[in-house]
Amino acid sequence: MSTNLAENKSFDSDLPLGNDADGFVRALADHIDHAFQPICDFNTGAVYGYEALLRGIEDLGLGSIARVFDRAHESGHLTEFELMLRRRAVEKFSRLPDAANKKLFLNIDGRLF
Repeated sequence: MSTNLAENKSFDSDLPLGNDADGFVRALADHIDHAFQPICDFNTGAVYGYEALLRGIEDLGLGSIARVFDRAHESGHLTEFELMLRRRAVEKFSRLPDAANKKLFLNIDGRLF
């Protein structure tokens, strides 16, 4: 059951701050999921791989996916957030019927480098 947090109060103000990276990442993870956009060969139409895209950000009340990543960065939890997203994307991707024969493309925030 998904609850739109923006209707009740600002999720932004509810995010744990400080040294509680696990709490921050869990709070975001509870509302974010991945969808997979096929990447196809233009000539044949064959699926080459999938791009992992984030869904569920509307429940966070932060307005955009960029703001979600900004919030993670501002609170000092961007690395943990990115690692959690990668792990979850790979886990979900691995359950696709044709995953073993496809590529997974991930978007990574440049502030990690």
